[in-house]
Amino acid sequence: MKKEKLITEIYNLSDEDSKILNEGWGRTLFSWLLVGVGGWAIYRSIRALADKKSKKCGIFHVGKKRDLCMAKETVAEIKQIIKITQDAKKRICPKSKNPEKCSQKADNTLAKLQIKLKKAEERLAKQVQKMK
Repeated sequence: MKKEKLITEIYNLSDEDSKILNEGWGRTLFSWLLVGVGGWAIYRSIRALADKKSKKCGIFHVGKKRDLCMAKETVAEIKQIIKITQDAKKRICPKSKNPEKCSQKADNTLAKLQIKLKKAEERLAKQVQKMK
């Protein structure tokens, strides 16, 4: 009630205007809810076009099974990136102008990916625990 009186005083609103304003807030929140659901569906649809994980785990599915699937796919994706990086290090770095710098850069990338993989595996373990 204090907010209403403060707004009424600041903007010189009558009591009727104040009531209309309050009704407007309820309608606005309701419309945001409707747009939110539609926005969520649009977001998931667009993401499925660009993200294989979202498409594989279900575009409009919600819940523990989808979370578990997304966690598994994330771990698999990171492992694949690590494998590609290791392979590239073996094939490309010896042929580069500065093999030591190339190898060091690849090692730094692999270290970051290993950390990312560890975190993803921890999230996967938590998802598995939630399923039990």
